[in-house]
Amino acid sequence: MLWAGFFGNPGASWLTAAVAAFLAAGEFYHRAWRGSGQPSRFLTRKGDVLSGLGALALTLSLLFCGNAAMAVLSGLLLAVGKFGNAALPGGASGGRLAAMFRHAALLSRVFVLAALAPELLEAAVRPAAAEAGPTALGLVLVLRTLICCRGDFLLLRGR
Repeated sequence: MLWAGFFGNPGASWLTAAVAAFLAAGEFYHRAWRGSGQPSRFLTRKGDVLSGLGALALTLSLLFCGNAAMAVLSGLLLAVGKFGNAALPGGASGGRLAAMFRHAALLSRVFVLAALAPELLEAAVRPAAAEAGPTALGLVLVLRTLICCRGDFLLLRGR
């Protein structure tokens, strides 16, 4: 009861924490890559660490509103990808390994969508039986995932 009074729906609370971490990470990525020269590895690493923390919060959010196995798989892929890049942000010695970590982060997005698909498909097929809260949370997660896919593509391309 106390949890609900302060935080409401646990899935929504973890999603809020994840979005806050991803927004802060996005700002670090933006500052790292805004110049025309070489991007700042220090700021990119900070963005990767914050994204890794966001991945852990997102995993907890997905556990409350989707398939647990897919949520854990996507969370692990995203966290490994982001924390891996924070430890090894690329450059001459780690270019391929860094690219592999970036690909792991992008691949994790597929599993996020797969974790959400059953509940959202059921809501589409039987809208009268669907609960508004979990359906809205699932739709927000889908939108957030698609936005993050674009960012992952940009990081893969080096822009």
